[in-house]
Amino acid sequence: MSTGLEKALKLIVLLFFAGFYLLLLLAHYLGLVYAIFIVPHNMIANAVTLNFGLFLPYYLPLFSISGFSALVYFVIIVIILFFSLCFLVYVNWRGCLNEMRTRKHTLIASHNPLLMVSEVFCIVLFLNIIYSLFLSSVNVEPASPDFESTPMWINMLSLAHASVYEEFAVRVLLLALPLFVIQRFVLKKKVSVMAFFRGEQKVDALALALLILSSLIFALAHMLYGWDVYKVLPAFIAGVGFGYAYLKGGIFASILLHFSFDYMDITYMLISKDILSDALALLSMPGILLSVLVLLFSLAAGPVTLYGYARKFAEKLPGFPVARSSEERTERQERVEGGLFMLQFPVGRCPKCGAEEARYLGNDMLECVRCGEKRRIGR
Repeated sequence: MSTGLEKALKLIVLLFFAGFYLLLLLAHYLGLVYAIFIVPHNMIANAVTLNFGLFLPYYLPLFSISGFSALVYFVIIVIILFFSLCFLVYVNWRGCLNEMRTRKHTLIASHNPLLMVSEVFCIVLFLNIIYSLFLSSVNVEPASPDFESTPMWINMLSLAHASVYEEFAVRVLLLALPLFVIQRFVLKKKVSVMAFFRGEQKVDALALALLILSSLIFALAHMLYGWDVYKVLPAFIAGVGFGYAYLKGGIFASILLHFSFDYMDITYMLISKDILSDALALLSMPGILLSVLVLLFSLAAGPVTLYGYARKFAEKLPGFPVARSSEERTERQERVEGGLFMLQFPVGRCPKCGAEEARYLGNDMLECVRCGEKRRIGR
């Protein structure tokens, strides 16, 4: 492949995977801000009641909030979502550009959380589209909650609540907490609590088992909210994607992935409305257009991206070596000779973002592949 064509492909992938995905998040966020700050606050306080509970795996209700408490809670949700987006971009944008500049295979499992989240989003969306098309082909119409009769702003607030609350209730309590307890007190490993919030966890057998279990509980829990059994499989796929994003990118990555995926439903709801007569729909038109573009891109890039992640995991399975082409072997050799290796900081990670891999720049200098932080070896 010519250098010019390769650079063009990398630019396209960067625009869609990182650029369009971030624009989609911003468009969704604008709709959420409208729902929380433009809709009269007394309507939110009077119309919304939020239930909180634990999935053990059965649902254990704890408490409910409504009125002014619900309004304050939604403001906190907006702040968390905005902070998650800013944090993910601030920490990873430089490493994202570095990775896009250096790696030769453009559609492959990324080391950078910013690219990883958008890639996993593409895969989850692609698999859900395929599943929906399959159900349509066999004339199956799954049951779902009555979103159409519910005001759109309530749907937006409810999905934003789910994006944050479910990540703490499922990914933190059912995935990270058991993983930390087993590693720290059973396997006697030195692990940091903060490591489970910033990501960079290895997806070993233990993490994979907890990931599958927590995703299954997450999927079954959807049947408590009006969906039928046909929702279990796509929810399980989404749960695996959210859990993987949590393990590799941290809590903020999984929250944003969950938020962006859930808000695709808002797009479908708005498309069915009379857009010109709905102020919320008019405000969400950029999100609708971006969602359509992302949808089309996911159909095209989803299979290739899915293959990249499948190959990444297959290479780690014992007894199942993956054949490599001469081009791939050359790339791996260049990757090693180019100085990509584990960071040698005293803590074993980048002190700024916690990543474990760095690129050797010469003169005893290392550059973090995630955030671009430069440090001298041994300091």
